[in-house]
Amino acid sequence: MDTVLAILFGVFIYFVFCLIIAGLRALFSKPKKRKDNFKKTFWCFFLETFNPFQWFS
Repeated sequence: MDTVLAILFGVFIYFVFCLIIAGLRALFSKPKKRKDNFKKTFWCFFLETFNPFQWFS
């Protein structure tokens, strides 16, 4: 049970980290492109979590 909680906590921390990076990138972009930049950045970073080839490198 502790292992599952540790994994979920790690994913949560990574989720928050991705939100912060995407938010900062959107904040410093042009006003018309903010929403698009946020979506692109967040999904790019967040989906790397589920890429098993990244885990072994």
